[in-house]
Amino acid sequence: LLTVERIGAVFGVRASILTDPADGTHMFRFHPAS
Repeated sequence: LLTVERIGAVFGVRASILTDPADGTHMFRFHPAS
């Protein structure tokens, strides 16, 4: 299972998760590591 930290490490960016309460889907928003 990929965690946000793992994803950030892989892509070299900071990632945050946005959860849509309407359907419970997760969207990943990536931010430049710099």
